Amino acid sequence: KIDTNLKHAINHAAENIEFFHKCERNKITKSWKYSNKGKTVGQIVKPVETICVYIAGGKYAYYPSIVLMTVIPARIAGVKNIYIATPPANITPSVLYAAKAAKVDKVFRVGGPQAIAGFAFGTEALPKADMIIGPGSSYVTEAKRQLFGNVGIDLIAGPSEVALICDSSSNPVYIAYDLLAQIEHAPDAKGYLYCDSKRVIEKVKKLIEKEIKKNKEDIPHLSVKRQIIMDCCSLQQSIDKVNKIAPEHLQIMHRGAKSIVSKIKNAGAVFIGKYSPVAAGDYYAGPSHTLPTAGTARFSSGLSVQTFMKKTSYIEYDNKALKRDSKDIIQLAYTEGLRMHGKSVKVRT
Repeated sequence: KIDTNLKHAINHAAENIEFFHKCERNKITKSWKYSNKGKTVGQIVKPVETICVYIAGGKYAYYPSIVLMTVIPARIAGVKNIYIATPPANITPSVLYAAKAAKVDKVFRVGGPQAIAGFAFGTEALPKADMIIGPGSSYVTEAKRQLFGNVGIDLIAGPSEVALICDSSSNPVYIAYDLLAQIEHAPDAKGYLYCDSKRVIEKVKKLIEKEIKKNKEDIPHLSVKRQIIMDCCSLQQSIDKVNKIAPEHLQIMHRGAKSIVSKIKNAGAVFIGKYSPVAAGDYYAGPSHTLPTAGTARFSSGLSVQTFMKKTSYIEYDNKALKRDSKDIIQLAYTEGLRMHGKSVKVRT
């Protein structure tokens, strides 16, 4: 059984995520070929065949949003076999309903690093996967790290983080709850506030401290001192700091929010304006919430349809084209001391 309101929320979120990733699929590179004077080159773009999505247990022992945010992009990409691995205690109605909404092929009751190893190599009970995706404990993360190469992975997920660029016009209440929403994830989650107004920063600090006192029993790890950095600085300094830390989430609640976006080089996801909280992206907006952390947005992207696509190079010569290019090919091969490479061309021409 599942609450009707939760069922509706899961269905609507699934629709948004599917719509976004269908739009993405239509924009990404498809297979292509280019022919000129007897030589054809190109790329063949195809999805991986089998994936395992790891759904971690947690404080509330269920995370249906992770099911939607990981499985749906894979399905839109065209992945043939989509399996879920999750700890036995995590098999809740909400997770199962999300799996149904996302059209998962099979759910396996297995968790921890042993689940990662099982799907990486395959066992009598677990099919071998081409990719393993989804966040987990530090043990699960380390298992993914060590097994990368035997199996593909999405990314190495670190502690969750958010950075906010604000100014004197920003609402301190919105800022406070956006920071609290991020640091409630775990003791090592981080929040960064960059604002040109000391008045706003002081108000935010007081609001957060008040909320932490009220929630000390339910969320004992919350700490302004340990988890939040508040820095009064100019807009340009804020932009420079954000590009340096490359946050998982970036919220811009600043008068010039839209013009600032083009100056952001490194961020997993950007949320524009005061009515775009990270929570909307975490659960509902459409893009996957699986994002690069710990500065890795400098060189990597969040999970998407492209995560599950691979490209195979296509090369085709006719006799005339190979004869035309053979002199250069043979010269390069001989220069590198690989004579058989050169001869494999020479015998054909």
